[in-house]
Amino acid sequence: MPPIDLPIAAPSPGSTIEPAAAGRFGVVGWAEIVAAIEKECGRPWAELRTSRGNNARAMAIWFARHRVGMKLEQVREQLQARSCTAVAMQVGRLQGQLPHQPKLRKRLKAIAQGLNVQC
Repeated sequence: MPPIDLPIAAPSPGSTIEPAAAGRFGVVGWAEIVAAIEKECGRPWAELRTSRGNNARAMAIWFARHRVGMKLEQVREQLQARSCTAVAMQVGRLQGQLPHQPKLRKRLKAIAQGLNVQC
């Protein structure tokens, strides 16, 4: 019996996981990250993304980079940030705050549970 020739779907333009990273990371996307952060913070992403002092952007970047496998440029595009450097700096600041802020660690763990990923 000859093999069945099925058409291969073209990658979607919103695809965020690199093929090499697909095996290492789960199937969580940007929309799921944003929804989990909105749920934890109790405010819409449009408001969280632009307000200061809530770490929402930094948490979104952290999950996108470390649990989804997005590249800095992809995260920058999602956030509409000016540069990849600004994106990377936010993650650095967040990681510097984690040892000193138990509430922030608790919030990250809650978001991770909502996404069903490790924190």
